[in-house]
Parts: sequence; structure tokens; C-alpha cells
Amino acid sequence: MTDQPAPEGTGTPGSDMPSADMPSADMPSADMPSTDMPSTEPAPAEMAAAAPPPPAEMPAATPPPMPPPAPMAPPPPPVAPPPAVAWQAPPPAPVMQGRRTVLATIAGVGLLVLGILGMILGVLALAGTALVGSLQSQLGDVPGLPAGTNAADVLAGVFVFLGVIVIAYSLVYIIGAIGVLRFKGWGRVMGIIVGVLSGLFWLLGLTGSANSSSGGLFVIVLVVVHVYIVISLLFFWRTKATA
Repeated sequence: MTDQPAPEGTGTPGSDMPSADMPSADMPSADMPSTDMPSTEPAPAEMAAAAPPPPAEMPAATPPPMPPPAPMAPPPPPVAPPPAVAWQAPPPAPVMQGRRTVLATIAGVGLLVLGILGMILGVLALAGTALVGSLQSQLGDVPGLPAGTNAADVLAGVFVFLGVIVIAYSLVYIIGAIGVLRFKGWGRVMGIIVGVLSGLFWLLGLTGSANSSSGGLFVIVLVVVHVYIVISLLFFWRTKATA
């Protein structure tokens, strides 16, 4: 490079600018003590001592042990659906049956009285066999039987037969009377059957006792009693039923 002349009004760099070797009047020298205020900034060691200690680490809390899970109940069995019910008509209203009438009660009492009288008659017939044995010497031969036949034995057999028949027939009277008084259908049936059979028997006996006034009256009473029993049990068995 060629040297160019310096512009006018400017000095040479060597005469105006201070030299690096010369200390500046404005800047303090390194050898001179500083006249500035002492620094209040603490030292790093003091700052480290004044700092609070770090907080101690807390031990981690241990969670309590979990209880074992409770056993689960087995599921309930499935419920079967209710069966389908077909429609049914409502039951009919109960009907109160009638009670036994007074006429039927009197008929039952009549059957019981006749049965007791028949039992007494049957027992007397059986007891008559002893009386017949005591009269054996007074009885002769029985007409229509071979000679030498013991008449007492024949009469005793007849009394026994009649006594057994009368007792058995009287039991039917008594059983029928108990059924009627207890308002049973079978007692009513037995009373009607006994009344019809006995009424026909005594009606036939009425023709044989026409010549005897006392015997005829007795038979008529028995016929009327049996007719009453039959009519009462057939038509007046119970009162009218109420709803």
C-alpha cells in the first residue's frame, strides 16, 4: 500500500492518543489502591453456610395389606316360569242344604221304637224254647208228622227260627233309624225299604185278623205307622235348600 496524507485538522496518531504504555489519568492504576466503597456481596462460602439444609427425605409410607376378597355366593338357580293355567269357570256358589224335617225325625224315632220292640219279641221267642221243653210230656203227636215225632222238638225249632228272623229284621229297623236320625242318605233308603216291606206284610195280615177286633186294630195301627214312615222319608226328608 502507498502512504496517503492525513486529512487536515487531524493530528498524528502518535501525538494525540495516549500511548498504551502510559497510564491514563482517568483510569486508576493497578498499583494504586482503589478509592471505591468496599463490596457488600457475600462470599460464596458464607452463602453456602447461610443456606438452610435440605429437608430430610421422608420414608415412603407402606400401604396396609389388603384383606382377601370375600367369597362370592353362588348364583341362585333359575326360576322356572309359572305354568300356563287354562281359564276355568268360577266355582258355583255353595248351596246350603236343607235340614231334616220334624216329620222325618218322628219317622226315625218310630223305626227305632219298632226295632226295639222286635228285638224284645225275638228274644222272647228264643226263650220260649225252654218253656216248650218243660211241656214235652203234655204234648201229643203233631198232626202231619210221622208217629213218634217229638212235638216239643218241633215247636222249639219253630221258636228258634222265628226268634232269629225277628231279631235280624229288628236290627235293620234300628240301623235305619240311626241313619235317619243322623240325617244320612243310606238311613233314609233303609227306612223306606223297611217301611214298604213291613207295611205290605201287615196289610196282608189284616185280612187274616178281620174276625178279631183287637187283632185287627193292632194290625191297622202297624200299617198306618209304616205308611207314615214311607211318606215322611220320601216327601218330607229335608227342608228347602237356601242359597
